[in-house]
Amino acid sequence: MFALSLVLLLLLNLAALVRADEIHENYTAYNAAEFGIFPNNVFKSVNARTPQLQVNIWNRTAMSLRGSHIFLRHDGHNSGVASPPRDSGPLILRTDDLSAVYINRTFDACFNVRVQEDRGSAYLTFYGGPMSGIGLGDGYAHAFDQTYRETYLVAAQKLRVKADIHEFEMTGHGTALVTAYELVPWDLSAFLGGTLPFRRVYIKDSIFQEIDLDTNEVLFQWRASEHINMGDSYQPVGNGRWDFFHINSIQKSKAGNYLISARHMHAVYLISGTTGQILWTLGGKANDFLELPYPEGKNFTSPFLTMAWQHHAVFYPGTDEKEMTIFDNHVIDSDLKVTGYTDCVPGLCSRGIHIRLDADGEQKTVQLLQEYLHPSGLASVSQGSVQVLDNGNVFVGWGRNPSFTEHTPDGTCVFDVQFGPWRIWPDRDQGLDNYRAFRLDWMGAPYWPPDIAARRGEEHDDVDVWVSWNGATEVRRWALLGSSSPDDLNGADKIMQIVEREGFETQFWVPLMPEDITHVRAAALNEAGDVIGSTGIVELKSGNVLVAAYPVTEVETSEEPEEEQEQEEAEGEKTEVPEGTLSVSPEEEASSDWSIIILRLVGFCLGIWLLKSIF
Repeated sequence: MFALSLVLLLLLNLAALVRADEIHENYTAYNAAEFGIFPNNVFKSVNARTPQLQVNIWNRTAMSLRGSHIFLRHDGHNSGVASPPRDSGPLILRTDDLSAVYINRTFDACFNVRVQEDRGSAYLTFYGGPMSGIGLGDGYAHAFDQTYRETYLVAAQKLRVKADIHEFEMTGHGTALVTAYELVPWDLSAFLGGTLPFRRVYIKDSIFQEIDLDTNEVLFQWRASEHINMGDSYQPVGNGRWDFFHINSIQKSKAGNYLISARHMHAVYLISGTTGQILWTLGGKANDFLELPYPEGKNFTSPFLTMAWQHHAVFYPGTDEKEMTIFDNHVIDSDLKVTGYTDCVPGLCSRGIHIRLDADGEQKTVQLLQEYLHPSGLASVSQGSVQVLDNGNVFVGWGRNPSFTEHTPDGTCVFDVQFGPWRIWPDRDQGLDNYRAFRLDWMGAPYWPPDIAARRGEEHDDVDVWVSWNGATEVRRWALLGSSSPDDLNGADKIMQIVEREGFETQFWVPLMPEDITHVRAAALNEAGDVIGSTGIVELKSGNVLVAAYPVTEVETSEEPEEEQEQEEAEGEKTEVPEGTLSVSPEEEASSDWSIIILRLVGFCLGIWLLKSIF
């Protein structure tokens, strides 16, 4: 009996070995698409897919301690074109282990996934809806509360179109900023040369509105065609539907004005919040600013005013709106045909940039303070984002390229992750991209229950059980319960195993399932060991999942004695790690992980040997 117990103990150590969220560390193989152009993880407990990641740099000790999760979009279509129906959606990853937390690929297209706050409440926000052509949308901006219930569904008002993909910015005061693109008939004969004496075609007019979230009342509207000299555009007229401006970001200033980025003007504007007039123009043909020399000791790949096709212009936090970050796509010519998206021509690489402005003097000035380059040298012909983190680090989303990075204030890259291969094969349109990437704090508590699936082994003695809870951020452990009746699956005496969460999906393996156990279910536990959710009930004979009429409420056998608890707390105080440091280096942590795996494998082999000896 003792030997059998030892066998079971050794075998159970393997329960947490299988990780469903696959992470690669083979740069060459990953980018040669050896794992696929769209490398995906698939799961047993739920019909979902998440990207298999490639980690190139991961210096945990140099990363910000804030920003519990990473926010992307994930889809299965070629970037730049409409996706297959309802196959795109927001993706949330845990920062500490890069496992998926939330995936919802139920939208035709998805952009700009992040957390925003409004009047003290946090929301998961994103564009979700159809595309109305390459790079434009005609759908809705969504705001989910922390249970993933939709609280706000926002679109442009009193236009022939709804919301565009590019911006949905909550002001925090009950209003939101949205972009829209509307086709407007326009006389463009002045821009068509001498080919025709007169031709009436269309413009794609860039519009933004500030909308009351509770009433949908439009509080402010601005049209590019009413304020911008179209001759300043770098975008060719093309097929007669001229997107001369291409608004792609908006931020409201403390003074009530609007900071906007216009990709096709190579410029950022400050717009009056009362008249709509242009207060100043930064970059492009109508630039108002003189560029100052780089700070002493600094040297960058190119001056700021070479900025081109840029995205995501926002004020740098804590600088009284005197500084700004921008994603400078920096592909100078829209017709430039790069040979690859990596190893770009020196001086033409995309970059995140940090600048300082003086817009108050008679001569307005701008100074480039820092640039953030991708270690692989990327040319991102579209999209991109820059986010300043709490410790001054900068988080960069690389737009057209499927990557996100984190940099220290001096530009050093300390975190470099891909969620798809670079576009280096013959068909460069095949691949993933991501409009913006963010690293933010989030706590999700889904209104739906966890998922479960189970399967008996070939000999019917062992059982595999898979559990997951899409959207739940607070799960730390899972408890597996078993019983001879579906009506009796609650309480500590029904616990078969408790294992640590091992990614989006966690697997239990019961090597010798008792014959009287006919039904199983699982409970999700938080850091404190409290039950925060429970699955349906699996009938092992059929594999069917039954709806549970009651939740799991108890899994612990007893509370820890106060004396031991106080002793542990005292020991914890003695070994407290100073804020901003980690007690274990990445090398030590990796070594520890491998040690655990080796020990478990040794235990598995010993368990098999003992089983053969017994039976």
